[in-house]
Amino acid sequence: MRMIGMPKNFIGARPGRVYSWGDSASIQTASGTVVTFPQSEERAFSGLNVYGHSTQDGTPSPENPVPIVSAGDDGGTNISVSDGGTQSQTLTLSTPGGLPGIPVTSGGNYTDENGQRWLCDEIDLARGKYVQRVKSVAFDGSENWGIKSSDEGNQYFSCDSKKPDYAENSPNMNGLSNMVKVVRYDIIDIHGDNNVISWIFYWRLRLSNLDISAGATVDDLKQFLSSNPITVYYTAQSPIETDLPAEEITAYKALHTYSPNTTVSNDAEAWMKVGYKG
Repeated sequence: MRMIGMPKNFIGARPGRVYSWGDSASIQTASGTVVTFPQSEERAFSGLNVYGHSTQDGTPSPENPVPIVSAGDDGGTNISVSDGGTQSQTLTLSTPGGLPGIPVTSGGNYTDENGQRWLCDEIDLARGKYVQRVKSVAFDGSENWGIKSSDEGNQYFSCDSKKPDYAENSPNMNGLSNMVKVVRYDIIDIHGDNNVISWIFYWRLRLSNLDISAGATVDDLKQFLSSNPITVYYTAQSPIETDLPAEEITAYKALHTYSPNTTVSNDAEAWMKVGYKG
């Protein structure tokens, strides 16, 4: 008799059968981009969470922009549940803005197979919620830019027209940009590295191809941004929850595992956490 993850109040009265007192069946869970349950039985899911992430394939710079790619960028994420043979079910989730996620040094809501923590937008199907944890701001030259100087005498472009929504002491300000790296509460590099610095009330921006000391102006910056907008992803001050469409919840509730094996996968390379009552 198979007794994986069985709680103490389970008893086996006959060979090959498992009995429980009340509704206390053990919950089997697994995580990853592909989840497998060997020796599974046909059961309803107890939970299905889908986590996003954003990546860049290379080091971005003004001369070499690198696009940000998020899970589900195509507008939809298809979840497949299969027995590895002829039986399968599909759940289609709407992800019109993709499922972004940024690496963080602490906290977060998902840890990948390498131990890296991520703060991710999440689809929680058991609760019927989309949980937004990542926000973004796009600089396209329409902002109220100016030029300021640091205490060390370094000059930088400054903008206070688009303030991020994050807690003052949050350790999770991390991000990705198709042009520059993003840092938080840091000193501007005098060597002209490309960076965005987010302070509580304004943004600082430095671009190596727009050197203020060499004569670059605010108009030069605005013209550049109009053709090369910079998008920054950052941690929201608090999660924002919205209801999932009723049809997605209905389709999720119809899913079940198979006997003797079940594989859960998706076509967006999104991370998942899957559970069922074994």
